[in-house]
Amino acid sequence: MTGLAPVGTKNVAAGRVEQVILPNVQLRDTDEEQFEDNADEYIRRDLEGSDVDTRRHAACHLIKSLCKHFEEKVIEIFNKFIQQMLSEYQQNPSTRWRDKDAALFLILSLASRGKTERYGITKISGLVNITDIYWTQVASELKHTSPCYPMLEATAITYVLHFRSLLSSDVLADAISSVTGLLLSSSRVVNTYAAAFCEKILFMTNSSPQSLQLDSIKPHIQSLLANLIHMLGVQGNEDNEYAMKCVMRLIVKSGTDQAACVEKVIPVLVDKLWKASKNPTKPHFNHFLFEAIGASIRGVCTQHPSAVTSFEQCLFPVFEDIMVRDVLEFLPYNFQLLALMLELRDQPIAESYTAIFPLILSPMLWERIGTVPALSRLMQAFIQKCPEAIQAEGKVHAILGVFQKLLASKSNDHEGFNILTSLLQYQGAEIVRPFLTDILILCFKRLQESRTIFYVRGLTKSFCSLVISFGPVDIMNTIDSIQGNLFGMLIEKVFIPEIPGVTAKDEEKRICVVGVMQILTQTPAMLQEPQYQKLVIYIYASRNAFFC
Repeated sequence: MTGLAPVGTKNVAAGRVEQVILPNVQLRDTDEEQFEDNADEYIRRDLEGSDVDTRRHAACHLIKSLCKHFEEKVIEIFNKFIQQMLSEYQQNPSTRWRDKDAALFLILSLASRGKTERYGITKISGLVNITDIYWTQVASELKHTSPCYPMLEATAITYVLHFRSLLSSDVLADAISSVTGLLLSSSRVVNTYAAAFCEKILFMTNSSPQSLQLDSIKPHIQSLLANLIHMLGVQGNEDNEYAMKCVMRLIVKSGTDQAACVEKVIPVLVDKLWKASKNPTKPHFNHFLFEAIGASIRGVCTQHPSAVTSFEQCLFPVFEDIMVRDVLEFLPYNFQLLALMLELRDQPIAESYTAIFPLILSPMLWERIGTVPALSRLMQAFIQKCPEAIQAEGKVHAILGVFQKLLASKSNDHEGFNILTSLLQYQGAEIVRPFLTDILILCFKRLQESRTIFYVRGLTKSFCSLVISFGPVDIMNTIDSIQGNLFGMLIEKVFIPEIPGVTAKDEEKRICVVGVMQILTQTPAMLQEPQYQKLVIYIYASRNAFFC
């Protein structure tokens, strides 16, 4: 910029601002070329914050350092330049739109005093009125009431994106109404920024009294969904992770409109899944795609269980194709969604599920560490929903073989205990009784050879499940038949030290409490034999740790 050099010794700092900072804040032709020709790189450097080596970032860092020591004087100096740049833009927008872009960037740098990834900027300077700036300078760019300059629109979205946690609900409501239209922008950067902003606002809804409430979003749900679907159909945006993440968030937040929302979006998601499974190159997009499908299933089928059938008809063909082609990246997602549908399904269970069950018993699948949690959940769903089929086909032995394999793994032993607990809960103690001694020997062998904190806590929870299922006397006799007084040693060395530290879901905590109560009240030896009496006294003295 020329003609802006302040005069007088007082304005030495202003001269440095004009000569050093402003030239590095202004957009250059190379920035515009990257914006238009390499949108992915521009988004990565700007929106995703990987611009640590850029001149703009260096200028921003210098501004914040100056404000840290001379806030009032620095803001006063910059304000003069900002007002002049905005004035020049108003006089000739077509040639001076870069001045307004630089002015908004300077405002962001001057106002910011602290930020988080989750909520954006959380602390600002008291000398900058971000609400007034929105209404006077930013809103017009979002509403197309001024000439359209895509890079300026992207900067305007960046403004509301960064200040989202500090702007009032009225401002955010106005912003999301305007930004929804920008999802249709022909600029890939602009529509990506718009999707990122909408997702962040949806995420923040109802998080605090000051945030935008969900009722304010509802009038925009249909147009937001339609524009996102359109955006995902535009060449270059077919696998846009920000758009898919926004779709996922919209499904989660749509509330009473969820069924109508899912009805429109699920064909698009299934089509995207077919295409992505052929060439899974965008891991973030794929993740949000499956999250969106999972949110659709859970949201609709929790209220309408019969709707599971519709999801099965849409999803089973592509799931079967993924399993047949052994698409490694998608198998864990596949198994999780199959488990979710099976958990939500009423009886009778479709044959398509029981046909899958032999597949998940394949040892090769359990060798892949990444698939184990999803496989474990699917197996637990089968145990819960298909007890007759498992018993009739003699699959209990195979399931316990999986339990044995997982028990030997330090990273997945807890999944083995989860499967054992599901067997006891849904199949009954008598199914497991023939294998009880072998199960206990395996557990004690691992405890002796490779003891870890997490294994001991998992064993403690499963021990309580065994006590509840078989009764404390039966468990005591079985353990003592393996080695004399082993039950007492287990209670003293493992059970008592670890159960106060059990941190688990409410259901697992209740299992531990009930197991302790049964040991205390239903085991005569605990009160009659001297070696157990001190254990009873210790458990009673530690009752607050057990039962709180």
